[in-house]
Amino acid sequence: MDTFLSTYRLSAQHEGGPGSGAARNIPPELTTWLNLVKRNSYADGFFQFVSAENCAPYFSLWGLDPAQCFGFLKCGFGHLVFYHDGQYKTLNPVYNCIDEVGDEGNLEFVMDILLCDRDGMEASFLLDVYENAFPRLGAPALAEMYAFIPALRLGGSRDADNVEKKPMRTEMAILAQL
Repeated sequence: MDTFLSTYRLSAQHEGGPGSGAARNIPPELTTWLNLVKRNSYADGFFQFVSAENCAPYFSLWGLDPAQCFGFLKCGFGHLVFYHDGQYKTLNPVYNCIDEVGDEGNLEFVMDILLCDRDGMEASFLLDVYENAFPRLGAPALAEMYAFIPALRLGGSRDADNVEKKPMRTEMAILAQL
């Protein structure tokens, strides 16, 4: 996981540990990683490690049982990286999909390859747009996310000038319907 930590600068340390994953039978590799990164933020707040409880309300919007999902990473545009049914997955609210990104035992691939691939981060996670909007908006709080106004799936433009900070609970409910 060294590539993730060397690629993205620590931007904020947050109080509290990573939360309890033992009750959800998460892989030991994930427990070890979360004990290292705690609830810290990286890349000017684009990545924020969060407790599973913070992610739980969003999974049911995409037809998943929140009790079976262990969310641990929130990205600037509301993407959630989570562990579910023996796999690491990403919930992508911008494009309204869930992608399987690695099997149990492949956390290093997810963190050091997938999330450090610049082209992929721009195409799916909109990292470049975040970086352009960040000087104007700052990092989203735990309960916030960046959102295109109007949403891309409603004909919005992939331009940083069309990005606003929105309450995550409200925006995720809207994006799940598109």
